[in-house]
Amino acid sequence: FSYDDLPCARLENANDICSYSLWKFSFLRTGFQRAGVSVFNNVINPSMSQVATVEVTTRGSGILTIHVLSIDGSIIKTLEDNYKSEGTYSYNWSGINEAGRYVSHGIYFIHVVGKGVDEMRKVLVVRN
Repeated sequence: FSYDDLPCARLENANDICSYSLWKFSFLRTGFQRAGVSVFNNVINPSMSQVATVEVTTRGSGILTIHVLSIDGSIIKTLEDNYKSEGTYSYNWSGINEAGRYVSHGIYFIHVVGKGVDEMRKVLVVRN
């Protein structure tokens, strides 16, 4: 069985039409990326309200700067540029630039700089 071309159920017994079970999945664990910087959902479609989530764990107090950069290194959006205490922080980027407009499709970089952290992560913006 399918819904909008997506499989959603299957027959457990081909001879019994009532023996269906719904497709399901579950997460076994969350894998964190190196240096305390993780990006969850790094392929987004802004027109479908999808966001990339950046989680940062700092190793001490200090200025934390998080920029979204284009492939040529231009700053597209500043997610954070403030003093932060040691801890874990979460930020969302919805594919919108500083002017409040959606960015074009392509690869963007999340650059995180802070106490004990200097990392880059990729985000792919797609369109229908």
